Amino acid sequence: MTHFIRTSLFCMLVVAGQCVMAQTLSPVFTDNFRNGSTTGTTSIPGGTPTASFTSYDFASTKNATASTINSGTLRLTFAATTSGFGEIQAVFSSSPVKLTSLGDAINLRYTFINTSNILSGTGATNGSCYLWTGLYDTGTAATPPLTTLASSGLNATGTTGNVTGGVQAWQGYVQRVAGVGGTTQSVTRPAQSGTTSANQDLVGNNVGGGAYNSPTGITLAASGSTVALASQLAVGGTYTMDYTLTLVDSATVALRSALYDGSGTAGSVLVSQTRLASGSTFLTTQFSGLAMGVRYSGSSAGPITMDVTSLSIQATNVPTPPPPSGITINVASGTQTQTAAGYPLLSGSQPLAKTGAGTLVVDKANTITGSTSVQGGRLQLANGSALGSSKIVPLAGGTVTLSPSLQTTVGGLAPSAGGLVDVGSGMVTVAAGLSATNMVAAIVTGLGDGTWNGASGITSSVAAASGGDRTVGWLDNGDGTVTFGFAAAGDTNLDWQVDIIDAANFLAGGKFDSGTPATWNEGDFTYDGVVDILDAASFLSNGLFDAGPYNTPAGAAGSIAAVPEPSTLALVAVAAACGLRLRRRRA
Repeated sequence: MTHFIRTSLFCMLVVAGQCVMAQTLSPVFTDNFRNGSTTGTTSIPGGTPTASFTSYDFASTKNATASTINSGTLRLTFAATTSGFGEIQAVFSSSPVKLTSLGDAINLRYTFINTSNILSGTGATNGSCYLWTGLYDTGTAATPPLTTLASSGLNATGTTGNVTGGVQAWQGYVQRVAGVGGTTQSVTRPAQSGTTSANQDLVGNNVGGGAYNSPTGITLAASGSTVALASQLAVGGTYTMDYTLTLVDSATVALRSALYDGSGTAGSVLVSQTRLASGSTFLTTQFSGLAMGVRYSGSSAGPITMDVTSLSIQATNVPTPPPPSGITINVASGTQTQTAAGYPLLSGSQPLAKTGAGTLVVDKANTITGSTSVQGGRLQLANGSALGSSKIVPLAGGTVTLSPSLQTTVGGLAPSAGGLVDVGSGMVTVAAGLSATNMVAAIVTGLGDGTWNGASGITSSVAAASGGDRTVGWLDNGDGTVTFGFAAAGDTNLDWQVDIIDAANFLAGGKFDSGTPATWNEGDFTYDGVVDILDAASFLSNGLFDAGPYNTPAGAAGSIAAVPEPSTLALVAVAAACGLRLRRRRA
């Protein structure tokens, strides 16, 4: 029998009479999906062991294109089906975790919500529904997954496209939790040499079209008893999967997994198994990739959806990351332009890191496409295309600022990575990768107690100094881009004036006092998702209607703006519409 007893000092694993001591596990990778992680891009991990980020990719036999990261949740979802599966794939470390001494271990733990049809469902064929978890050796270069497999990309019929590269050469171990009456087991996942995109599957092992089978995995020998699932998982319930690999001799790895009821491992054990990989099933002792997957079989009335809320990797031996290969610009104090720092043009695909307590002014139209992390001090954007193709990741202790009234575009932005984005009196358009929901969540974080004093997220120091007259507005542009910037309530289109167009937007939306979801453009100026009397009051009371620009765009300083004669008809219409709505509601 195998026993795995974890204490604060050590673990003891007993396999076939052999006693092996394992040391305390330390964090390698921890993600709450608010640190800057993305989906559908190159899976390069970063951050710190306790606040990490990477890119997660989705592979599925069905349409899983709605899978995403949103407000602290990594969602895997695919359309209703009678039989199909989907999975999440990612590189979690650029250097592998190695099990070198007896007792060395690596642990993957994630908490998820059964939003719908995960080991459950009224039409489910229980024994053929699965939850998979895997750890893998991704190869010396940590080959990332492909980004093109979410829309039914896994199949066993196509012979072109998505066959090579990606996770084809990954190898490791997979544990499968089966629904009620099914077989819970563990298998190997060897490197694949097939001729279809099934080479990109990491978990399925020959369960149907799109599952890896060239070669198929080998079922691992049991070591001890297995606890099978006794009843379906509750819809809306929270569960935690805990998966540990331990080196028990020079050519044997013990696999143990347990599914717990609730968040963490204090709840009831619903499923558990222990297996041994040795001989022909002993594939590797180093790991830098992970996968989580689900299969549904039966007749689902709706989508199959798993929402992962936290994920961590711990290990005995924490890998030492390789020396950075990108650009690091350290400004210890004061202010320095990029040219003065030795970079008159930032170009190439390598990452850029801003370090030091000082301020780096990025004032050229740079072409760099690698990510930009702000690890300390300030990075000031001083050009409309300063980082137009780079994703900016402000980490804790780092701040992104803008030159006064600058309107700039950035390639991407992780506004909830722990640092601060201060728009001042400027405006930022994010070209890709930031949802409106996550943008608004970051604005609310930056708002703090209502005075724009948040220590992270999106804020405006100019709005903070206005005494409440100014704020941060936002737009979902409808083309995958989003915009946020210094604003006044009522400026629905963020053109830095409140006029007849804004009144028309407020009225046309019909959202006032309706309780239906609303955007800034429709009149929600308080970030609560609806348009109510507080929003109307903000619009009507700031004295800006038809008064001309309240903010001067960069480059227009010193120009004289034409101020039209006040026109009150539109404002009266707004007030009248709000009053009529309130009277109807009270009637």
